[in-house]
Amino acid sequence: MEKLAKPQPNSLTKKNKELKYLTRVNFVLSFVFLSFLCFVPIWSKSVMTQKDLADILHISRSTVSLALSDSPKIKAETSSRIRELARKSNYQPDLAARSLVMGKTNLIGVLLPSFAHRFLGELSNEIFLCLNAKRFSAIFVVGSNAEEYSQMLDSMLARKVDGIIAYSAASEKLVRLHESGTPVVVYRNPGDKPLSYVDVDRYEGSRMLVQHLISMGRHRIAFIGGVNKDDQRFPGYQAALRENNIDIDESVIENLSGEMREGIKGMQILLERNAGNLPDAVMFHNDAMAIGGMNEAIQSGIRVPAEMAITGFDDIEEAQYCVPGLTTVSQPKKEIAAELVNMLMEQINEKKQWHPFQNKKILQPTLIVRKSSCS
Repeated sequence: MEKLAKPQPNSLTKKNKELKYLTRVNFVLSFVFLSFLCFVPIWSKSVMTQKDLADILHISRSTVSLALSDSPKIKAETSSRIRELARKSNYQPDLAARSLVMGKTNLIGVLLPSFAHRFLGELSNEIFLCLNAKRFSAIFVVGSNAEEYSQMLDSMLARKVDGIIAYSAASEKLVRLHESGTPVVVYRNPGDKPLSYVDVDRYEGSRMLVQHLISMGRHRIAFIGGVNKDDQRFPGYQAALRENNIDIDESVIENLSGEMREGIKGMQILLERNAGNLPDAVMFHNDAMAIGGMNEAIQSGIRVPAEMAITGFDDIEEAQYCVPGLTTVSQPKKEIAAELVNMLMEQINEKKQWHPFQNKKILQPTLIVRKSSCS
């Protein structure tokens, strides 16, 4: 009989090493696979719900809901655990379900006349920050005429907004919505329309500005801006001149409002019309117009402020950085935004007992003196 060859010692050692290696590899793969199975329910779900969070942490769904709503009823340690898991699992609240339960969307419609107006852009940013602090979102839309205005209102209602902040009360539709129960607040006095609003005393702001120019020795003061009673800048300008026994000269008044381009145009008209007898100061409707007009005056060889003082209105960010720095009247944007949002929140929270009413808040402006008016 043929004898089997004995395995060599080196061969046995090599096989034992291979066996140990394969065992270790299998163990690692098994561990990874089991770990994957354990974490798949948490990480692979496309939508993580409050119930899922509650099941993982072995707590009630109501506890999760309260913790995610910053309820003081939940212990800080428990709330921290819930929030940490929600963060790691990319939990997102079901806003549609929440809207059905709560009866509101936490969405506010903000209706502007233009995205180009610098002051309204800065004010809109403050409104966004105020709403965000109260956990509300915002839709910003533009309605530049009556037809667009009506369309934008319909669009916001289709999105089930909880309320509307409008920069104009030009549409009767806004009044009808308010009277039918939709919370509405307006920036600027809506006149005879029964809408709640926040406004700034522009009459007093203009009066302060002209008084400042007169105190600096200026007496032939031009006005380039909207000449209408609704805005109150022009009436404030007129009042300050009368208070100081200065005649109102129609040749230095230009009825024009807008942005930088209109400021340039207004200054060109003023310089051409008054060649040889230029005004020694100009009050512009807003800062953007003033910056454009001041640049045109400087390009025309006029020394600002030595020969002509320039002032604006609004105190937009560029006013402090242009050369020379622009004297202006500050409309308190943060305060305006806070008042608008708080006024709207009152209507939203009282909606169940809602009835048409008008609330108003008039804020005071501040004179900001810079180099453009001080020679």
